[in-house]
Amino acid sequence: PEPPYELGRRLARAEAGRVPPGYLRAAEEQRRELLAGFLDARGDVTPTGEVRLAVPGPGLAGDVGELILSLGHAPAPSARHGDRHIVAFTPAGKVFRLTRKLAGQRLPERPVRRVLAVRPTAPVPVRCVQVDAPDHLYLAGPGWVPTHNSTLGLDFARSAAIRHQMTTVVFSLEMSRNEITMRLLSAEARVGLQNMRSGSMNDEDWAKLAKRMGEVAEAPLFIDDSPNMSMMEIRAKCRRLKQRHDLRFVIVDYLQLMSSPKKVESRQQEVSEISRALKLLAKELEVPVIAISQLNRGPEQRTDKRPQVSDLRESGCLTAATRVLRADTGAEVSLGELLARGERDIPVWSLDERLRLVPRTMTHVFPSGVKPVYRLRLRSGREVEATANHPFLTHDGWRPLGELAPGARLAVPRHVPAPRRCEDGPIDEITEPDERVFALPKSRLASFVHRLWTTGGQIRWDDTEARVTYGPAERRVIDDLARLLLRFNVPAHVEAVPGGHRLSVQAPADQLRLLDALGLGGGEVAGRLRAAETEAEVSGEVWRRVGSALRHDRGMGGVATLLDAADLDVVAVNDVFWDEVAAIEPLGEQEVYDATVLGTHNFVADGVAVHNSIEQDADMVILLHREDAYERESPRAGEADLIVAKHRNGPTATVTVAFQGHYSRFVDMAPH
Repeated sequence: PEPPYELGRRLARAEAGRVPPGYLRAAEEQRRELLAGFLDARGDVTPTGEVRLAVPGPGLAGDVGELILSLGHAPAPSARHGDRHIVAFTPAGKVFRLTRKLAGQRLPERPVRRVLAVRPTAPVPVRCVQVDAPDHLYLAGPGWVPTHNSTLGLDFARSAAIRHQMTTVVFSLEMSRNEITMRLLSAEARVGLQNMRSGSMNDEDWAKLAKRMGEVAEAPLFIDDSPNMSMMEIRAKCRRLKQRHDLRFVIVDYLQLMSSPKKVESRQQEVSEISRALKLLAKELEVPVIAISQLNRGPEQRTDKRPQVSDLRESGCLTAATRVLRADTGAEVSLGELLARGERDIPVWSLDERLRLVPRTMTHVFPSGVKPVYRLRLRSGREVEATANHPFLTHDGWRPLGELAPGARLAVPRHVPAPRRCEDGPIDEITEPDERVFALPKSRLASFVHRLWTTGGQIRWDDTEARVTYGPAERRVIDDLARLLLRFNVPAHVEAVPGGHRLSVQAPADQLRLLDALGLGGGEVAGRLRAAETEAEVSGEVWRRVGSALRHDRGMGGVATLLDAADLDVVAVNDVFWDEVAAIEPLGEQEVYDATVLGTHNFVADGVAVHNSIEQDADMVILLHREDAYERESPRAGEADLIVAKHRNGPTATVTVAFQGHYSRFVDMAPH
């Protein structure tokens, strides 16, 4: 692997890039070397002592901000300056390696605080916080709230292995096996965890421990704390345990610390692949698999701190008005309508690995709370409203909206196959697109579009190019007509004009394809289009990658390798074209929703390919909530809610348990 310092210098000077997740989770010394590489290459010190670093792209700026924060510094929000993003922070110690830059760094004076007085106060309820670190220090505040997910996972393991003698394995990427064993003994023997760590156990504690030690030691429980485990390693170890010990239960702690050996385009895609692999592991071995996952900062930003499914990291959301393209009727239906009607197992169009539209099942739509929403507008006029973390398909894989900028290219359908249920019928009385039209066979659909175009469209030759337009009309009518044209492999452009919106077909090849479909291929405009030379457009992003190969991959040999790659081969043979992002604007907070699509985990929303939530692979989602972690004076001190937010094969519910932090365990509050 590349040394951290050299990686930092290279990324700082590159035109684009991201910090591999493994480096952000490395040891502290390696992270310090990585930051020094960035700063020695592109960092400088202001007269006030602030360190500033210019990096390419918001994604890398976010990685550097996370790196700085992990080392104990407090970075300010990154700001864009030209084609670079500026990350600034005031360091608490030395951060440069180069002597000349180190000499210019001003270290802040450490403030001195003196105790002025100690006064008695009225008695109040208090609770202890135990921190597993040599100095036993912790950060207290609304942004640093312990969740105890690992404790809950170990409680599941204790119940399965010790109480019911079911072979269980815990893959811990966070805690060592010694720490896990100590927590298990503390919970089983009811001996204070801090007493065990400090060695201050009394005779009663030793008696409790001796009584339970044998039962814990003989339990069929396996603990694997190997660092940087891949899904392949976990699968191999689970298969071996299944063969030799009849494995019955698997726990992974936790999902975001796992890594994939394959080269992936984004962390979103990597986590999705790991989630799918865990689902397949559960099906293969016929055992339950629990994957502990982090939440994002969603609960902290709401008045009601109760977590929701949408708070899972790498999970985005869409608004209720977002329209989904159905594969059975060809029509569109909004997420809000699907939720209100309680529809399940809806056939929708989805992109496969070859970027072909295939029918897949959307199992259900679910609310995801209230979140800040942004409107993404494309050059073609398409618009979709989503949260900042909702992923869209780019040339380099799935990217969240928050990492996109004007000029980026997104996958949108260029051609939509015929719906599953084609229904012929009279079209004379239909004057604008409705649900009946979307299900027409292609020949009847061409007749309808032809008649529609004769009443409100234009086809003419204007000096040197053809003009094929329809409108002005209402936006809904124009959008529906644009969806109909996708049946003929004709993408359209939508724009606002006086009196409404107008649709236009701009590429000569698309114009000719539409005229042929409408039976107008023998006209003057079609004849001129055939005579004109047309050239298929490959997006600038692809050409930039070719140019990069010319610079770095030994000339034409590198270009040949690039053009032979599968991801560029699909440019000419898929069902999408790459539309350009025109603008991204905030809309404020709104109710948002998400959906689950089996297999491909994406669907077409408002004419754009979008990813679905990472919980799609889970049969059950359990969220852990402790009210007293946010409210110091909560009357529910010591209680925790296990929120069954999703249950594919049964009802959802909330189960209240008691949290005993000194024993590192949760216990049932219901009497046995």
